[in-house]
Amino acid sequence: MLTSAITLSEKVYLHEGESPPESTHVEVGPRGGRYFVPSESRAKVYRVGGTVRDELMGLKPKDIDYAVESGSFGEMRDMILGLGGKIFQEREQFGCIRATIPGLGPADYTLCRKDGFYADGRHPESVSTGTILDDLARRDFTVNAIAIDAETGDVVDPHGGRADLEAKVLRAVGDPRDRLREDSLRALRALRFSAVKGLVMAPNLREAMVDKQVISSMAKLPAERVLNEMDSMLKGAGAASAFRTLAQFPAIQEVVMNKVSFKPTLESTYMKGIG
Repeated sequence: MLTSAITLSEKVYLHEGESPPESTHVEVGPRGGRYFVPSESRAKVYRVGGTVRDELMGLKPKDIDYAVESGSFGEMRDMILGLGGKIFQEREQFGCIRATIPGLGPADYTLCRKDGFYADGRHPESVSTGTILDDLARRDFTVNAIAIDAETGDVVDPHGGRADLEAKVLRAVGDPRDRLREDSLRALRALRFSAVKGLVMAPNLREAMVDKQVISSMAKLPAERVLNEMDSMLKGAGAASAFRTLAQFPAIQEVVMNKVSFKPTLESTYMKGIG
């Protein structure tokens, strides 16, 4: 678990004999000075997304992602360095830092954010820093909208993701049409999670998958994005299941086939008998 998840610029040093506020954790600086960090200045760190989903499914996560509640990118960077972290990559435009912290290993640390309206079916018009609840609310499916406080181990699950995992149900966060219209690639992600993770789509999600606006937006996606998603879907033993699931949605299948050229051997192996 993370300890000392603080913003260094907000240290309040104590004079000799002075006591900190009640229930405040006191640190000792490199020169022996005692200080605390006001609770409102603490950067909160959470494990999120596929990391948590796979852990709860008893699987080993491929990557570890953290969401950070902090006022700014600079504060998050200070927190990482203050914990003895080594930064490999900074992408301030995405609010993301790739770093390793002693005891945690390499991971992505991304500011919690709140997305504005999606006008182009891919990118939000505006992005602002937010809370962990804001960050989870913008995610695609409930099973991906679970967070674990890295300091306390408390689970944050405002959308019922754990219950859906137990029931093996794939459900959108909020209105599924809204989620898929924001980024139509999420429809392919739904197919992948259904096929690879063995999750059954909720009825309203299945209905949203054939929404005309979603299909139209998907047809405009760059072929590379579709190819990358299909590549993830078809890896391993879930390939046959993925094709069978895809065949249940002819409109999506047509879009995919127009953008991706499958090798004849792959098509003949998996497409026979599922059309």
